[in-house]
Amino acid sequence: MLLIDKLEKLPTEYLNTPIQKLIEYHNFKKQHEEYNQPKLLIGTCMDYRVNLKIPDKFAFIIRNGGASLRHNDFQIAFGLTVGGCEAIAVIGHTDCGMANLQQKQSTFVDKFVNKLNYEEKIAEDFFLTKSPENEIYNEIDFTKQQVAELSEKYPNIPVIGLIYEVKDNLLYLI
Repeated sequence: MLLIDKLEKLPTEYLNTPIQKLIEYHNFKKQHEEYNQPKLLIGTCMDYRVNLKIPDKFAFIIRNGGASLRHNDFQIAFGLTVGGCEAIAVIGHTDCGMANLQQKQSTFVDKFVNKLNYEEKIAEDFFLTKSPENEIYNEIDFTKQQVAELSEKYPNIPVIGLIYEVKDNLLYLI
């Protein structure tokens, strides 16, 4: 991960794009401009610790566990077409709960039973059925994979992969 603490660290293909604006707003605390429509489509995690510093109406934001955009093809296409977004930022984050899900199985099942009042067998089956489609294994690798897939699907749209570091709340290039 490379902290983007000056624009020279941002690859040139992202200069003069909404991705540059995202970095300026979030990492450099640039004064917010006003927007009437979104310029950027952001895919990030549902985690409450991911708090982007961007202007109102600047971006469509799709939030899913692990910053997964696996089942959001229509929403992405809508954002790029009808929504008018000019670029995509996939923002994973450190310490993501969707990484290494198998290690969380017993906690998940226990809380599913005791908090949500389900039978243990149902809770176990639910975890075993749903966790594989939500597992990201590694935040950086998963984010890179999504960037590669989106870049192939939308070759005329700039797509960047970033990591939000929860310890300092800054965006890093991967």
